Amino acid sequence: MNFLTVSMYSEGHGGYERHRRMSQALIEAGHQVYWLAPEIKNPVGENFLPLIKYYSWLPGPFGWILQLYFNLMHYREHLRDIDAVFTTKEYDAFGCILDKYIRTLPHIFFLHGDTIECEKYLAANSFSLIRRIKSRLMLLFYPWIQRKVLNYFSHVVVQAEFLADSLRERHPLIECEYIVLTTDCVFDWHPEKINLRHKEEIKSLKETGKFIVGIIAQVFYRAKGFDTFLDAMARLQNYSDIHAVIIGYGSEAFLIPKNIKRLGLEKKITFLGRTPAAHNLMPFIDVIAAPTQFFDAFPTVILEAMEADCCIIASDIDSHKAQLNYEDLLFPKGDDEALSISLINLYTDRKKLANNRNLVRKRKKTFQVNWNSEVVKILVSGGGKTQ
Repeated sequence: MNFLTVSMYSEGHGGYERHRRMSQALIEAGHQVYWLAPEIKNPVGENFLPLIKYYSWLPGPFGWILQLYFNLMHYREHLRDIDAVFTTKEYDAFGCILDKYIRTLPHIFFLHGDTIECEKYLAANSFSLIRRIKSRLMLLFYPWIQRKVLNYFSHVVVQAEFLADSLRERHPLIECEYIVLTTDCVFDWHPEKINLRHKEEIKSLKETGKFIVGIIAQVFYRAKGFDTFLDAMARLQNYSDIHAVIIGYGSEAFLIPKNIKRLGLEKKITFLGRTPAAHNLMPFIDVIAAPTQFFDAFPTVILEAMEADCCIIASDIDSHKAQLNYEDLLFPKGDDEALSISLINLYTDRKKLANNRNLVRKRKKTFQVNWNSEVVKILVSGGGKTQ
């Protein structure tokens, strides 16, 4: 079978790689994949269709949707033999169903999050006025786009049952079957190379006896809980051996060094910024902290920490509950005091540290499924055939 995947713009941590991994699974199973995207990193044998920037001057999602629409017409001859389509973003799916030819094909939609809930949080809590305005504008039309997309497909793949429940509650009249397919915690396919300087920085901290707490996330400062984390570290000033390493990037990343300085944490926190293949640094980290406060979907960083055999302490949002299950691995979101107490307990009590690691290992077994095989099964069966 021949598949078309569309990825019209850059995605957050793990987003691009999900496309790539699905493509790899299909190619290894003997299928062909055509990838329409602005660029393609680390190809695995896809037939790349480079994005032609029609209407690229138009702002926001409408510009992207029009670009996709005209690119689908431009590449019509390349797409004559396509048997099915898969996408992971509402914009991409919506652009595909606008095209008279593509919308007649089976289309499998892998929804990797709930943009509406995320934008609600950012509209109220983003530090950037421009970001708050953008989120509020998106909330004017995004529910309509999501409704159109979900109403068009008979099946949609989500990563956890709570995501399906959220969509059922928001769109009770849409008769859509949700297939739950959790991502596994296998990352040996990741193509990026580690930053050796960053690796040496963390190793040198370990060699001086530091207990290293890591946080790895795209920097939406409040949404991802960086404010909670820094306040928690400020409570640990008397624990000189507890040291934090922050890996993150994004438009709000400048707030991290600014607040490290404000709180006097220069000697307790190392901010590395953006680093490739960050999960390969996890074996040198004692505890991964995930203080996210907004509606996250199924964060890859938790699964990467499981694979690296790290201890984990995470906020009690729905996605972390679905991934980690045990209360001992969770703390109340936004509660910097509770987070600091959890970190102190892991640092001072070997039994609690060992218990945390054992619970993480138990959860890891839940995500050791043959994800590639399940993806191929869903895609080849045409589980998302249009109505």
